[in-house]
Amino acid sequence: MDIDFHFGTIYVLSRWAGFNALDAKALATTSQLVDDNIPALKVSIKHRSSGHEPLENLYDLKDNNEIWFPFHFLPNLNENTANRLICKKNSNLSNQLSDYLKSIVDLQSNKNLFRLGVGLHVYADTWAHQEFSGHISSDNIITNPDVIYPKEALWERTEDSFIHDLPPLGHVSAIHWPDRPYAFWKCTPKFPDGRKNWIEFVEAASAIYSILTTVKNSENTLTEEQQAVLTNCFKNFTDEDCSHRNTAWINYINQGIFGFNDSLEEYDKGYILGDSDFCPQFYEAIDDHYSWVKKRLETADITILN
Repeated sequence: MDIDFHFGTIYVLSRWAGFNALDAKALATTSQLVDDNIPALKVSIKHRSSGHEPLENLYDLKDNNEIWFPFHFLPNLNENTANRLICKKNSNLSNQLSDYLKSIVDLQSNKNLFRLGVGLHVYADTWAHQEFSGHISSDNIITNPDVIYPKEALWERTEDSFIHDLPPLGHVSAIHWPDRPYAFWKCTPKFPDGRKNWIEFVEAASAIYSILTTVKNSENTLTEEQQAVLTNCFKNFTDEDCSHRNTAWINYINQGIFGFNDSLEEYDKGYILGDSDFCPQFYEAIDDHYSWVKKRLETADITILN
């Protein structure tokens, strides 16, 4: 998923769940910062990377494992699954992650707030990245790709043609289409009947809302009206530039479209990285999530993480 979900949608869901504006901003910023937490960041402490720049580490399988599996392509660990490294929504491991995040009930600790934000990023990506895995594998190869909606969209632009020369890591063969909320696309063998991303994303939002409301001890089901406004945003914010789509979310937030009156500014990773308290607690949450995934993979006799 892109910033419009990880920041914009997470902020809205957090506010609907009962978080105040400051905590919702911290959650949303944390969620997006998982993608932006790259080795090039200049911070005063040693930290683990969870994000990636375009093409970063594509050819270094070992380094990819440390980033792609725990933070972006959570393995499924389902029994009777041929490849337990493939990311799947509602999988054994993603359900364990959901249960773990619901157990974070003491939000008086900023660490727990950041841990929740990191986990929500990974959990959300299991919908966008479903059926792909976080390493170079023939399982990631797709054929016969096509975009059904928007009708004027082209599967591949000239600047995307280099994709064919890259190894099949993650959803690189599907370019950006798995992460675009508005897309209805298809390919073989994974989605021969097509995948309407907005339906998948509303499903992800509903599951995330259940986590957030459990943490806040409030109602845990999105209303039909809430689902409708989410669908409208996912399907009709169709700019290819995800930052422009995120701005559309922020404009809706500030116009009161979602039913609360906030004044949210654009995403700024400095909100966390520039804060002497938030920054180390964010990286503590990153390390905690990594260790949580590593332990469960090793219990399943999968030793892909150092």
